[in-house]
Amino acid sequence: MLPDAKDNYWWGVSWALASHARQKGVSLGIYFSAGYADVASQQRQWALCESLGAQAIVVAAVNAEGLKAEAARAMKQGIFVVDFVNGASYRTSLQAALNFNQIADLVGARVKAVSQKARPVVAWFPGPADSAQVNDTEVRLRQVFAQQGVQLGIGGYGPPDPGHQAGLVRGYLQAKGTPDFIVGNAAAVVFAGRYFKRRPPPAPILISVGVSHEVVSLLREGLIDSIVTDTPIHNARAVLDAVVAAVQGPRSGAASLELPVLLLTQASLPQVDLSSLLPPASQWIVQQPLPPYFSFDQADR
Repeated sequence: MLPDAKDNYWWGVSWALASHARQKGVSLGIYFSAGYADVASQQRQWALCESLGAQAIVVAAVNAEGLKAEAARAMKQGIFVVDFVNGASYRTSLQAALNFNQIADLVGARVKAVSQKARPVVAWFPGPADSAQVNDTEVRLRQVFAQQGVQLGIGGYGPPDPGHQAGLVRGYLQAKGTPDFIVGNAAAVVFAGRYFKRRPPPAPILISVGVSHEVVSLLREGLIDSIVTDTPIHNARAVLDAVVAAVQGPRSGAASLELPVLLLTQASLPQVDLSSLLPPASQWIVQQPLPPYFSFDQADR
C-alpha cells in the first residue's frame, strides 16, 4: 500500500515491487491512496487485503498514526506487517523506514560545504504536511541549521507533484525574493532548476531531497548542486525479499531493515548504479489488485 500516485518516487517503487514479485513467483497487490491526506483509502485497502487472505502487508503510510489499529489487528491474525519508508509510530513486524536524521545531516553538511556566506538563507520545500518523513526531517534540519547559523525559510507544504510545488516555489520567490539555497523535494527542485535556467544570475544553490530522472538530468547539466536520496528500487526489492523470508520461515519478533541514504554530486554520479535508484525512464505507475487466497509457497523455487 503506497501513498500519493502523483508522487513519481512511488512509481519507481511500484515498478520494482511488481517486477521483483514476478521474478520470485509472489502474488502481489499494489494499491495507492488518493493523496497524503487520504488515510481513509489506506484503511479500506488494508481491510480489503485482509479479506483476500494477505499473509503480509507492506505499507508506506500517509501519516504516522492513521493505521495503528489496522496494524495491531493484522499482527494478531499472524499477518506480517512492514512499515516501509515513511515511518510509523506504532509497532510492526518489520521497520524498513528511512533514517530522516541522516538525510537532514547530509543536507546540512552540504550546505555548510558549498555556502559562500556565514549565514545563508535556505528556502525549504518539504512536501506534504503531517507526513512522518517531512516532520522528522524538518525537526532535524532546524537543529542542524540552528547550529550552523543558517536562516531557514519554509516554502510551504503540499503534495510533491509538479503543479503544487511550482506554485509554492513561485509564491516564495514573489514574497521573499531569491534565497541562497533551495532545498526540497524533487518536484520543487526540478521546477526551480528550470525556472532559474531561463533567468540571469544570481541563482540559488539547489539541493534535492529525493531522486527522479529529471533531477539526475539537471545534476548532470550542473543546474543543481546535489541530491540526497535513498535507493528506492533497491529498497523495494530488499523489503520484498525480507517479507518472503519471514512468511516462509520462522519469525523472530520485531526487526528492522536499514535503508541506505546517499549524497550525489556531479562528480560522484558516474560511480553510482542508477538502476538502484530509478526505474526505466518510460516506466509509469503500477497498480494491480491482490488475487484472493494467494500463497508464497512457490516463491524462490
